[in-house]
Amino acid sequence: MRRKIQPALPDEKKGILKGMRWILLRNREELSTEEESRLTEVLALHPELR
Repeated sequence: MRRKIQPALPDEKKGILKGMRWILLRNREELSTEEESRLTEVLALHPELR
């Protein structure tokens, strides 16, 4: 789903999803505090990634 969303975004918003693949795939209990906050931010902007 991330691969479908990212090309449609304007250039300044593409950076938000950059590097999110593994964070989206990992188990939430294994995420660091920083990764958890990035995930929360991205899911707030793109709820279809849930």
